[in-house]
Amino acid sequence: MSTDQPSDTGPVQEPDPAAAPTATPVSTSSSEGMLMIGALLVMGGYLVFELITREFFQSWLVLTAAAFILILPRVSRAVTEQIAPLPVILKALGYVIAINGLLDVLNTLRAGSINEVMEVLGALVIYGGYVLVFLGARGIET
Repeated sequence: MSTDQPSDTGPVQEPDPAAAPTATPVSTSSSEGMLMIGALLVMGGYLVFELITREFFQSWLVLTAAAFILILPRVSRAVTEQIAPLPVILKALGYVIAINGLLDVLNTLRAGSINEVMEVLGALVIYGGYVLVFLGARGIET
């Protein structure tokens, strides 16, 4: 058998540009990822420990900032860039959550209001979210 002749595999088909996905995947840095994981912990802690068990309260400012942290990277950059660059917005929202989290920790320690097991678990999850949000916001380069 001779291998000098090319094999007949048929015509090469070009990919259809209309079939290409229109949405670009969200690319995040490790700092933005940490910020989003912390926001997810804060939101998840609210859902579990406030709405379901009624053991641990979250401020609405923190919940709103966490929701914006999770939503804004998925919105078109052209829309968010009209306000400010996305890293600046994420960093500002992260610091808002971190400052409110610090005040929440100090208020909880002063009041000594964590007495039950579910309150301790809620505090660990939500305070862990505050720490991750702070570390993520600190690491974002603007």
